[in-house]
Amino acid sequence: MENSGKKTGGKRKYEIKIIENENDKLISFSK
Repeated sequence: MENSGKKTGGKRKYEIKIIENENDKLISFSK
């Protein structure tokens, strides 16, 4: 059970990172 929670947390962190990267790309294009 502990492993499942850790996996979910890691996945969530990864998704957040992707969103931040997308925002960086949008900012770059805006400039």
